[in-house]
Amino acid sequence: MKPIDLVLLAGRYDAHGRQEIATSAPTLDSSILYEAIGISYAHRVTAPLADAIRGSTKDMAVRWAAGESARMLRWGHAINVTEFRHLMAEFERAGVVIHVLKGFLVDALVYSNAVPRSYNDLDILVTQENSSAAHQVLTECGYRQGELAPDGLHVTPFSTERSEGYIEELQHAPEYIRVDSTTGLSFRVDLHHRLATVFDHIAIDISALEFEKYQTRYGELSGLARNDMLCHLAYHAWWDTQSIANIADCRDLRLYQLADIRLLLAAGLGTTQEMLDRARALGCYQTANWALSVISHLWGDEGFDTSPVEHDAAREFDLNVSDRWLQRDTSTPLFTWDTPAWERIRNSDRGVLALKKFFFDYVDAHTKLGDVMQWSMRSN
Repeated sequence: MKPIDLVLLAGRYDAHGRQEIATSAPTLDSSILYEAIGISYAHRVTAPLADAIRGSTKDMAVRWAAGESARMLRWGHAINVTEFRHLMAEFERAGVVIHVLKGFLVDALVYSNAVPRSYNDLDILVTQENSSAAHQVLTECGYRQGELAPDGLHVTPFSTERSEGYIEELQHAPEYIRVDSTTGLSFRVDLHHRLATVFDHIAIDISALEFEKYQTRYGELSGLARNDMLCHLAYHAWWDTQSIANIADCRDLRLYQLADIRLLLAAGLGTTQEMLDRARALGCYQTANWALSVISHLWGDEGFDTSPVEHDAAREFDLNVSDRWLQRDTSTPLFTWDTPAWERIRNSDRGVLALKKFFFDYVDAHTKLGDVMQWSMRSN
């Protein structure tokens, strides 16, 4: 068994996955277990993997590493939850209507303190009318827009041009960051006004979105209605695949994004047919169908019905790779993969392969035609 196989089992978040890891771990070399723990951070499935390894291996060093990994993850998760629940209360106090997206909401709905869903920031969606009021709340809570300085203790503001670029082209305002002066810990908030960049040829119709209030373990949270939430999670999972930089860092295919969808469906928060029907209405059917197909190939059909999924169409869609940052568009592929996502995710060298394909299938192909690449330099 390879390290990625253990990580895939952890991504199931169920008794079957834990049992398979517990059975295999004692028979595996410690180097495989260490590598699996390392890989699990990118996929954000460290908690179930570390717990299963710690409870089964006899290697004391591995058990300690697994235990510390799980402990630090839970510590970071608890700190984020405390911070973001405080922010929720401040938005409510100020009368600012916000809708929680992705990690924090999914964590509140289908994960637990025992097996938490880790996330690096809080994503919230606001209307243009509420954006100024939301900005004021964040500012009063100590958040500043920009990027974290190299020392990790200060926020460097963006230039006016770069900030305007965020608003005009990206899906959220320049990132809000708060650095705690006592602990040095930093917290991040993305204030969304759309769910795609202007470069994406597939984009969720934000005007058609529906919202729902959920009773969660973190109190009442407003978010996208359940099938809209599933569509957005699927869309964002695909969104990450359309960047060569992401592929080079193996951040293009990460299990937590797919596990979120699987767990929500298993919890009865939507169905595959409802999700696909809703995706057609929102303009993101291809990405929803793709995500469900990848989930089915990785973990099987247990827990939800995949009969509505068009697997052949998903595979064809999956193989196309564009780069929104380079092309300022995603409709024309730079190159195509030879293997589908459920196989590529096992290949840690896919970044090297992508860079080779980009050069030979795109750059070199154009230069042989006599084409000249030119950069349009921006002042931000």
